[in-house]
Amino acid sequence: MKEVNLNEKLLYLLRTQIPQKKECVAFLADLLRMEKGSIYRRVRGDVPFTLQEAAVIAKEAGISLDQLIDYFSPPQFNPYTEKPSKLNISREEANLIVLRNYANKIGEISTCPASEHGHVFNFFPVELAVSYPHLLKFIIFRFLHLFGDNAMLQSFESYTVSPKIQEELYRLEYYLRQIGATSYIWDPSIVSHTVDNIHYFMDMNLIQPQEATCLKKDLFSFLEDLERDASEGQFPSGKRFDLYIAGIHIGFTHSYLCSDSSYMNILMSYMLQPITLFDRQSCLQAKNRFNCLRKLSTLISEVGIKERIQFFKEEHKIVERL
Repeated sequence: MKEVNLNEKLLYLLRTQIPQKKECVAFLADLLRMEKGSIYRRVRGDVPFTLQEAAVIAKEAGISLDQLIDYFSPPQFNPYTEKPSKLNISREEANLIVLRNYANKIGEISTCPASEHGHVFNFFPVELAVSYPHLLKFIIFRFLHLFGDNAMLQSFESYTVSPKIQEELYRLEYYLRQIGATSYIWDPSIVSHTVDNIHYFMDMNLIQPQEATCLKKDLFSFLEDLERDASEGQFPSGKRFDLYIAGIHIGFTHSYLCSDSSYMNILMSYMLQPITLFDRQSCLQAKNRFNCLRKLSTLISEVGIKERIQFFKEEHKIVERL
């Protein structure tokens, strides 16, 4: 059986919720009723959490212990409910099958002029990083580190994204840009959490300063392209694009895609296996949830000039921390 560092993965998930080390230590000291020296030793990884301590932390922070154990199914690479690890094929082949099916379905939906896509983000999605090689590599590296085989992840520099995976992701990105109308609701903490995650891997000596510089450049390029698309209200493909900034914290990622005859509804979070449905009713329900959240969000594409300038100004300041 493959050895899994559950303690490390628990700490990683906890830091996605409490990025600041001092705040994290204070939270754990209060929760576990322990002195801070003992907590610091656990946070550094010198001493592992006991099973009882891990259970208390998981319950309070809303972290699923099943999620820590069921590491074979990276959230980004498993939008369907099947678990590739149960197939009698390699991990890469399983991921390729999932991505190919995903891209084929979206390609089918995109052929309809009236097709639409609504997507709520609470973490950086791999499909938006395809055009930024270092950022794409980091997103996949991060999920593999958390859920995959750590033996193959000696360092960020030594890891290489499979060309076949990249090819399927390019197809996915292309089809998504052909959807008739797309709306994003963006959690304003996404870029901040991404920067914090990069710092986390730098602290572990898995990412070197020169690699962080490359990631910084990719993040700036991403923000510039996203701001351009938002200001124009369309993708380079000419398809309509609306960008909203969520007014509340979003605890999950979900999207719906639909045309006159095809439907797709995907729900993902840190606590659940990804769920994908293809019936009209569930897609309409997802669309209704999206519209409810949109009412609590700020439109910054086309008309929201002041809000858009302020948002991207703040995002650039966050990336400067790298």
